Amino acid sequence: MGRERVTADLQKEAMLPLREAKGLRIECLEGALWITQDRDRRDTVLEPGGSFVADRPGTAIVLALRTSRVVLSRA
Repeated sequence: MGRERVTADLQKEAMLPLREAKGLRIECLEGALWITQDRDRRDTVLEPGGSFVADRPGTAIVLALRTSRVVLSRA
């Protein structure tokens, strides 16, 4: 992914699996996102303006709790 930013619109309940997510910044521009990572007991919920950097190797799952807009970039 390099330094570019990728924006995606997700419908409510859409799931976005992100492989090799460690170091990936996930930003919520609109809606609400639920994030979980492999081998991590924490769950994260992002509202507009919030961001999260994946800190575990493996896959992170992003689920849209409402129709949402997300930006992905390398931290």
